[in-house]
Amino acid sequence: MRKQLLIILPTLAAGGTTRIVMSVSRRLMESGWSITLTTLFPTPDAPVSPVEPGMTFAPLVPAGRRRQIKALFGLTRLARAHDVVLAAQEIAATNYGWLASMIACRPFISWTHVAYSRLGSLLPPGHDSIARWVYRRAQCIVFPSEGAAESLAQALRCRRPPHWWVIPNFIELPTPEASTSWRSEWDPWFRRPVLLTVARLAPQKALDRLLRAHRSLLDRGIEHHLIIVGTGPEKGALEAEVERLGVGSTTLFAGHVDDPTPFYQKATVFGMCSRYEGFGLTLIEAMSAGLPVVAMDCESGPREVLDGGKAGVLTPDSDEGAFTDALAHLLTDDTARSHYAVLGRARAATYTSERIMPQWEDLLLRVTAKPSMP
Repeated sequence: MRKQLLIILPTLAAGGTTRIVMSVSRRLMESGWSITLTTLFPTPDAPVSPVEPGMTFAPLVPAGRRRQIKALFGLTRLARAHDVVLAAQEIAATNYGWLASMIACRPFISWTHVAYSRLGSLLPPGHDSIARWVYRRAQCIVFPSEGAAESLAQALRCRRPPHWWVIPNFIELPTPEASTSWRSEWDPWFRRPVLLTVARLAPQKALDRLLRAHRSLLDRGIEHHLIIVGTGPEKGALEAEVERLGVGSTTLFAGHVDDPTPFYQKATVFGMCSRYEGFGLTLIEAMSAGLPVVAMDCESGPREVLDGGKAGVLTPDSDEGAFTDALAHLLTDDTARSHYAVLGRARAATYTSERIMPQWEDLLLRVTAKPSMP
């Protein structure tokens, strides 16, 4: 009989977390798992990620009064019909998922994608306290990097327990037919070297830093264009910053793109200047395409993904001057770009489903064999 896995997401909003959840789900279904995906809230007015073929989609999205209680009851009913409950994101998905799995007496896994010590500091005090309380009691927690695991240990003021697992994210190269989202109107932007980033337009990504670096590079006489692929709540503020800096003619907001691979293939340098991460999936995507990368050494993810700075340029956290200098070096030095392109491809080749998925399968085998693990 096929094992039944329930996956919980807050919404189906497109983004790195949803992409990796869908990739893991696809591979698990290929290995014999039956998967139901549920969402807790309405997806905001933003691009929606498609559900994987063969996956059952059972959104809760309760409305009206007492919607939190309704969501918990609905989630508990779903949990009882499955062998394992996987909360695929921190905060709401983990809090609701843990309680529902306890009521339903089902094994529970929390999948935490970011550096929690930074995220928790941005939450309202009550939300942060509840999240910490749940994390201390969660049966199993999965992190995409060692740094993300250490970040939660720091937030909880504890040593890492044995039921915390580090399972890196992975990429799956798209088939040639998949790259159908390119628009001819973007072609002229690549007549100059292109500084690229692919990110949600949100405070975590600190794209105001990238805009200032772009302005500084232009002031140094380094001709290039900046292209930002993604959408999010900070778009208005970032557009205002573009106007303030006077870089409207050299900056393109491309919006959400289902498959950004052509951007990676055509760009000159990739930049990441986040305030915090958990992994940095777009770094792997860029390196896989042979695009050299520059990333700030934020908490956590880039240092591990870039192998301590061997597979890409790693600059001190929040140091905009060093970040801009590194971008300038790669934009103007063909040899340096070729060097990091080769090393980046080799590093990206270690983050494949063939290498990573056995770790997920081992974890799920242990959880279903011993519901009381660790």
